[in-house]
Amino acid sequence: MSDKFWDYRILKRTYSTGEIGYGIYEVFYNGKGKPIMCTEDPCGAYGDTIEELQQDLKWMLEALNQPVLDYDKNF
Repeated sequence: MSDKFWDYRILKRTYSTGEIGYGIYEVFYNGKGKPIMCTEDPCGAYGDTIEELQQDLKWMLEALNQPVLDYDKNF
């Protein structure tokens, strides 16, 4: 069982034009740690304070250390 509910991940998307793009998305997991859902659009960093913004950016940077998920295959 995984205690991870969500995190930021890099997703690869292939669009109808054939163009491929990468973005940072919020990804949500089931109790076994399998990705089950993601935000529709890439995320932008946000915080109510500078410190919260810095933390959000750190979490986004951590996504670069994870395997890239394929939007079409995983969601």
